[in-house]
Amino acid sequence: MTILHNRIRCKKCGDVIESKHRHDFVWCSCKSVFVDGGREYIRGGWPGGEYTDWVEELHEFQEDPKPENLSPPCEFYDPTDNGNQGS
Repeated sequence: MTILHNRIRCKKCGDVIESKHRHDFVWCSCKSVFVDGGREYIRGGWPGGEYTDWVEELHEFQEDPKPENLSPPCEFYDPTDNGNQGS
C-alpha cells in the first residue's frame, strides 16, 4: 500500500496538518497533535488519552498494483548435490 497523503485534523484547534516528506514533523497550531513521516511512514502524537478524542485521520492510501507477468520462481543449483536432485 502506498501513502498518498499523511494528514490529520486536530479536534482541539481544527487545524489540518500534513507531513509531506520523510522526517517532516508538523505540529498543529495549538501544539496538541503532530504528524510525521510523509509518504514513507505514518507517525503521530497526542497529549494522552484516546487517540480518537484528539485526532481525525485524513490519510489517503493507494493499493499497490498486483504484479503481472512475473517469471516463475528461480530454482537454485546445489553444487554439492552431485546430480541427485530430490534425493
